[in-house]
Formats: sequence, C-alpha cells, structure tokens
Amino acid sequence: MTQVYPIPAEKNATWFRQLFARLSKEPILAAFSSQGFSDPRAESPFMPPLVDWLLAWEPIEVRSPSLAQGMAGFAPMPSDQFWVGHFCYEAGFAHWQHKLPSPNGKAGYFFRPAHVLYALHGQLHHAGPTLPWLETWIRSGGADEVSVGFKPHSPIRAQWKFNKPEYLKKAASLLRLMDLGEIYEVNFCNKLQLNLPLDTNWPAFWLDWTARQPMPFSAFLRTPQETVVSVSPERFACFRDGQWFSQPMKGTAPRAEDPQEDRAAAFRLQENAKERSENIMIVDLVRHDLSQIAQKGTVKLKHLCQTVPFPGVHQMISTLVAKPKPRLAWHEVLAAMFPMGSMTGAPKLRAMQCIAEAEEEPRGAFSGSAGYWIPGLGGDFNVLIRSLLVNPDEGARLWVGSALTRKCDPEQEWEELGWKTARLREWLKWTNDES
Repeated sequence: MTQVYPIPAEKNATWFRQLFARLSKEPILAAFSSQGFSDPRAESPFMPPLVDWLLAWEPIEVRSPSLAQGMAGFAPMPSDQFWVGHFCYEAGFAHWQHKLPSPNGKAGYFFRPAHVLYALHGQLHHAGPTLPWLETWIRSGGADEVSVGFKPHSPIRAQWKFNKPEYLKKAASLLRLMDLGEIYEVNFCNKLQLNLPLDTNWPAFWLDWTARQPMPFSAFLRTPQETVVSVSPERFACFRDGQWFSQPMKGTAPRAEDPQEDRAAAFRLQENAKERSENIMIVDLVRHDLSQIAQKGTVKLKHLCQTVPFPGVHQMISTLVAKPKPRLAWHEVLAAMFPMGSMTGAPKLRAMQCIAEAEEEPRGAFSGSAGYWIPGLGGDFNVLIRSLLVNPDEGARLWVGSALTRKCDPEQEWEELGWKTARLREWLKWTNDES
C-alpha cells in the first residue's frame, strides 16, 4: 500500500529532518538525502538524485552475504520490491574470481523495508502499512519540533594510518609499478582514525554534518555490522527512464572565498592536463564496465571532464549512459560494474591487487556503494567516500583517497587529503592530525 501526501514547498527539508529525527532510534535504519545541495548553473552537468530524500526501516528480508559470495550473494532482490543498503568494496573481488585480501567479513547489507518514506516532485510517498502517527503528524502540518543536536566533545584526536613519509614511500612504490606498465592509475587511500566515542549520537552527527557540508548523495545507514555516516558527492550508478547512468569523479581543487578567484580555480581545474587525464582514464574504464551490461551501441558519453562546485572543493565529473540488455536484474548490473572505477584505477583488477597490498587492510564499506531501489521508478547508488565508518571493533574511521598517475606529484596528492577533510576538521577541531 502506498499513500501520497503533498509537502509544502518550504517544508521539504524540515520534514526530512524531523522525520529522520523521529526515526533515529530504529535499530535498522537507512536514510538518503540531497538536502541543501544545488548547482545553480543552467548548463550544469550534475544530474539530481532520483528522489529528494528517502527513509527506510524495519527489515522484512535481509541480504548480507559473505565476502566469499561477493556481489552474487545478494541475489535475488526483485525489482518489484523496495531495497536499500550498501555494498562493501571487497565484495568486488569475488566478481573477478580473485583471492580475497581478507576472506572474513560481510559483503554488505541490503534489506527490504516494511516502511519507506520518500519525497519526489513535492509529494511525500509512504510505502507500507498505515502509520497512525504519520497521518496525525501530517494533518498537523508536520509542526512538531523534534530536535536532534550534536556537540563535539573536546579534545578530538585524529591519526593517519600512514604519516606523510610513509604515504610518500608507498606512493613511490605504486608509481614504480606504473613505470613497469602494470597499472596506469591507482586510487591509493589513507585511513584517519578518530577517537569519537562509540556512543556518539550518530544521527545527530549526520544531520549536522550534512547541514555544514550538503552533498547530493549523503547517506546514513545503521545495520548490525556498523554505522555508515556519509556526505558523498559522487554517484556510482543510477537507473531512470530505461537507462543506466554512471558519473565517475576524478579531479579536485579547493574552493576560494572570493567569487572571482573561485571561478578561476574551477577554470584551472577544468584545464589541468593531469586532472583531465585521470578522469579520462576512468571514463574509459567505466565505459568498458557499462559495455558488459549494455545493448550494443548504446554506451554514450554525455559529459566529459566538467567541473561541479561542492562545499569546500571543485570536482571534475564525466557522465556516461547506456541501455541495459533485456532481463538483467538491477543488482546484476551493479555487480558487473562494481566497484566504481574511480576508486580502483586502471586496469581495474591489477589496480585492486596493488591497493590491497599498499593499504594493508580491507576498506570495508568505504569506496563501496550505498543506495536504494524503488519499484516502478528506478534506483540511485552513491560511492561511499567522505564517509565515517563506526563499529565497536574498529572505532570511527574516515578513509580519504588520492589518485596516482605518472603525471602526479605525490606531495600534492598528500595535500589533497587535507583539502578533502578540511570542512570536517574545522568543525570537529581535532588535534594530533599528522600532516
């Protein structure tokens, strides 16, 4: 059963925050939001998310296969049902029939929810049994003030897994593999360990983080495995209007406060040969991935190396589109493309092998994908970057990526790690951050 209610235009963001706050104690909860993000340019290459926001809770069915099963272990997830959740990065190894860097653990967590709320075209859709409290809340105009606030404790300490000398040494080793022709590009990531308490109010943390750093593919997931708190700017794949879209993101430059200098920074990124070469290599990789699931001749490049302004940074994105082969399930399409090429490098398998050796531990949910499938509408799936991962065994971790090519300057790539964490660092005011 689906009920539809009009959302007053001025209350779309408020309703989301209030409903999320009301549901924040649900033991299994998924939330996706683009609230507060927009690219005002008329010719923007940015394609908005499938829905403004979505909330899902109370699992009816769960898919949480082992890493050995990989992406295939999530089947079946029928397209006439709602599904929400995330895939872990290492789930991609099974698809390549390659030895797992860590054979233990789960490939991710997806569930079919009893209740879904999502906002689309000024309307609130509720799929699931009638909720008397929701009907009462809507009749009252959604006026109750459900307050969730987060205040960082002090002091917060942060520690890179690899300090600068260690990072530069590993980057040099990866560049030597490029000289030997084994890889052409690799996404080498560093982990930042934060001493945030495990009993932190993570829903409040996420609401505050998205308000300070609004991103189009922000996600909050609480599962039995861990809590994922994400303000992702990147789309992995989206199915809408009979086509699959993918938008690899490669190329980063810091924003400037002065509007004229900010425009100049975007232009410099747009024209930067090194950043463009990074992006184009991943475009070729994603084009190959899409060709595995596409009808012949339907893979098209819609945008190439276009800059988009995000809070704190400009990013370079490209857009590819394809029509899928008949009778392919949506999760089969994602499995064929997974993980996102922007988070591996090229060629994909060899890059993933080099990543596993250099990073020395599994990424887990980081650089995997979180998203949702809506029957009759489609699905949207992000890349889990700018994401905090929390569980009792490993605490709170924030992974940050850097793209290495033969044209790169490893010192500059180290600096870029700081650009990507600057907004969060300014907010939490952490100390002992090696740089």
